[in-house]
This record gives sequence, structure tokens and C-alpha cells, in this order.
Amino acid sequence: MADVGVNDGGGGAGGGAAGGGQARRVVDALGQVVRGRFTDFLQTFRLPHPALDVNLQNLELDDQEQEARTPPEYLTRLDMMVLEDRATLLVDYNHLRSHDPELAQALEAHYYRVEMYLRLALRQSLEAALGAAGADFLVKLKEKRTELGVGFYNFPRVVNIRMLRADRIGRLSAVAGREGGGKE
Repeated sequence: MADVGVNDGGGGAGGGAAGGGQARRVVDALGQVVRGRFTDFLQTFRLPHPALDVNLQNLELDDQEQEARTPPEYLTRLDMMVLEDRATLLVDYNHLRSHDPELAQALEAHYYRVEMYLRLALRQSLEAALGAAGADFLVKLKEKRTELGVGFYNFPRVVNIRMLRADRIGRLSAVAGREGGGKE
């Protein structure tokens, strides 16, 4: 996934609101790609099933049979998220990286820019996977003025809090430090 710039709909004289014309809608092409690929990840990622691997080593299962036996991991997590009334879906970064390395790289490099699109993908997946229950959950969150969120764990690059610099702004980062400000 190459770094895609923001498509501002063109420019030039008279093209913007200041030039007397109507303001053009800005579409973030990278954000749209991230939304689509993250939705695909949420709806299709499957963990290898250890019991199937051990018990069925000698059987030849085609992909469709194996998919029928192991549900998508993050659809199961969406169910739990709704049942437990949590607004944040926790995603294992290693799962994302193994499923779609380019998406993982784009999230790391442009997290601030695409974070909104991750939340949109989460909303779409909730509505698609859970139907009325997902829609009811989203209404309940709106009434509580709570936003959906996506959190990542097992991120491989950890930055010491004392080493945080401006070059990390906007990038996905895991931060390590000590509580209490004592010597390390």
C-alpha cells in the first residue's frame, strides 16, 4: 500500500470556497482503503484451530470445510464486546500483520490520519455481523455519548517514554515507562 496523498478534488482559481465556488468534499484515499481492508480483516481473520490441527492431521480438509469449523476471530470478539458492553475492540497487532502486512504498515505510519476510518470499519462490522443487536448497541453508545474505539496490543516496537520525540507524532506507538517518575 503506497503512501496515498489526500485527494482535495483539485485546486486552482475559483475551485475553492474562497474563490466563490462551493467547497469540495475531501476524500482521503488512504483512509478509504484502510477502512475497507480493516473491515475485511475483522470479518475474515481466523486463528488456526489447535484441536483441528492435532485431531485432523491425516484428513485432507478443503478451505471451505476448515472455515466452517473455525469462526472468524474478530466477529466472536465483536459479540463479546456487545455482551460485555465495551466500546473498545482490542486487536492483536500480530494478527493484523500476519493477515495484511501492508495494512499493518500503513496503520503504524499514519495512525492519526486513519484512526477515524478504523472506527468506521468497526461500526460497519458491528452492524453487518450482529444486525439488530449491533444497531441497538450503537444507539446505546450514542445515548451515553461514548465513541467506538480500536486498541492494539502486541505492538512490536516499544518506545521508552523518555525517548519519545516529535518524529513519533501521528504514528502508532507502544510506550514503556515507570510509574512515579523514579530512576530507571
